[in-house]
Amino acid sequence: MSGNGKAKDAVPGDASCHDVSCSDEPCSDMSGGSPRSYPLYRNPLLKAEARVQEGRVKVDIAGPLAHLPLIRSSMEMFEGQVAAHAGPEQLSLSTWIPPLPSRAFDRLANSRMRAMLGLRTPDQV
Repeated sequence: MSGNGKAKDAVPGDASCHDVSCSDEPCSDMSGGSPRSYPLYRNPLLKAEARVQEGRVKVDIAGPLAHLPLIRSSMEMFEGQVAAHAGPEQLSLSTWIPPLPSRAFDRLANSRMRAMLGLRTPDQV
């Protein structure tokens, strides 16, 4: 809030803006089309995708590892959250997670998945 008691206007692209409607480009679920799907993780054993529906993130998982409780709980972390930004090309789940799809997010997801399977990867090399 500003000093006069009124809410500060959100600026598109501003890190403090956590409303999907603040994005520069309209999200497909807001423009009447089918929701855009963003890849969270793709592997022969697991496929996870995120989409924004009615302003909330929905996660779909499939594959042989999808039934494991550890995998389910890690994917449910994003379920129902409000995205920081949803555009036609990228989805930002939070200001502390790289946007997806991106090389940085792929590295983060691969590292987390390997750690869940007991294969430790150093955070920094």
